[in-house]
Amino acid sequence: AMQARLLLEQGLASERAMAEVVVRARRHALANPHAQLRQEVSVEELLAAETFVSPLRESDCAPVADGAAAMIICTVEKARAWGLPYARISGIDHRIETHNLGMRDLTDSVSTRQAAAAAGMKRGPVQVAELYAPFSHQEIILCRALGLGEETVIKPSGGVMAGNLMMASGLARIGEVFRRIASGDTGLSLKWRTIRRLRTTSVNSMVLSFPNSWPTERAPAEAPVTFYLSTVPRSQPT
Repeated sequence: AMQARLLLEQGLASERAMAEVVVRARRHALANPHAQLRQEVSVEELLAAETFVSPLRESDCAPVADGAAAMIICTVEKARAWGLPYARISGIDHRIETHNLGMRDLTDSVSTRQAAAAAGMKRGPVQVAELYAPFSHQEIILCRALGLGEETVIKPSGGVMAGNLMMASGLARIGEVFRRIASGDTGLSLKWRTIRRLRTTSVNSMVLSFPNSWPTERAPAEAPVTFYLSTVPRSQPT
């Protein structure tokens, strides 16, 4: 709430823009059978609700869900031996900013930009970005820091605003990206997780790419690959 208030006061976001994040997430979730919140809502409906923790409304906060996610990392050769679809991890990075309030700008995420550069995000256009942003205003911060524009589909699964697996949502984002790569829907995708509390900021980035000419050409044996197993929200939001 403190972070959202700073964004509003500095004119870097608006309550309408935050509501638009939620509307888009719920709309994308309609195509996700595992999503917890799957319905069309309007910006006007969301803005008409009372604030939950000002300036946040309940819709600005991710729900709570029960579920699981798992990933297998191995060589390309092992994946081919198993005869299963796979995606390359072509970049990964982890950054942590200072834990002390007042020593960093809460309206920006320097660590996000640094992690994006280190993970090789600029190697090509990003078609899909699954961002772990459990509050609507945080998606605005991340998209700005990553330089994501209209050419990138943001959270096509609905993201955590439509179903938040406690302690597994970051891994579930990788799974959602893998699902699209394995089906051939996209070529270069970004999974992003940011954990923001009052005193901590942790950023993890992972870039997954579709193997060049897979499966007809042999890929480097050392290239790591991932498989996504499951993520099934079960409980009702609190």
